[in-house]
Amino acid sequence: MMFGDMGHGMLLLIFAIWLLNVSPKTVKELEMEILYKCRYIVILMAIFSVYFGVLYNEFFAISVPLHPSCYDSTTGDRIDNACVYPIGVDPIWGMSSNKLTYFNSMKMKLAIIIGVSQMLLGVIL
Repeated sequence: MMFGDMGHGMLLLIFAIWLLNVSPKTVKELEMEILYKCRYIVILMAIFSVYFGVLYNEFFAISVPLHPSCYDSTTGDRIDNACVYPIGVDPIWGMSSNKLTYFNSMKMKLAIIIGVSQMLLGVIL
């Protein structure tokens, strides 16, 4: 969750797919046995990195405008009070002065909410 970036996630996904398709002999020659044993974890990390990159609208740490913004980029004023950005974070936050504070706070809160939910589900099961 904390590493949500579409670009880095796609690179990791390519590497993970390579790990799934390579033979154990080749991996032994490259001295990557530990990564080969963890190849399913690596592919899951890659998939969720891409997923959270879409939610954060980040591609190599650059905001990606997937949909039109709800804010005017020159003044920073809201265009329409009823406007809701359909998926992810509005890319106008990438130009704000408190971008880092906002994103770090959002990511930490999201990680805590999902982590506590997972722990509660484990206790219930």
